[in-house]
Amino acid sequence: MLRKLMRFGAVAMVAIGMLLLGSPSGVMAGPVDPTGPVDPDSMRFGSIRGAVVDENGHTVEGALVRLIHARTGRVVARTETDEDGHFGFRHVRVGHYGVRAAKREVGRGAARTVVHENETSRVRITLHHR
Repeated sequence: MLRKLMRFGAVAMVAIGMLLLGSPSGVMAGPVDPTGPVDPDSMRFGSIRGAVVDENGHTVEGALVRLIHARTGRVVARTETDEDGHFGFRHVRVGHYGVRAAKREVGRGAARTVVHENETSRVRITLHHR
């Protein structure tokens, strides 16, 4: 019985750890790539902050923003812009990323950025009609 309880406790701790590290909940989450190779950069993190504007330079509230890992092409996090057109991703693994934003009736836009350890990358995306 004690062994079963200990095994359950270990499994629960791993599950909780995976939830905390791998949550895809936008601003609060960073990318987790369990299928990728383990490298020294995988344990180093930074963040991304940015703004989304329309063609006239006005901020865009409620735009969908996706963070895309440049090497794998996978969407690793997503969020929406706030009432001031700002967004952010914390706890992002060091590396190269694409950031795409879109809002119906406004347009789409993209930018590239590099995340460095313990630094915040700044991004500004202008949405264009296509």
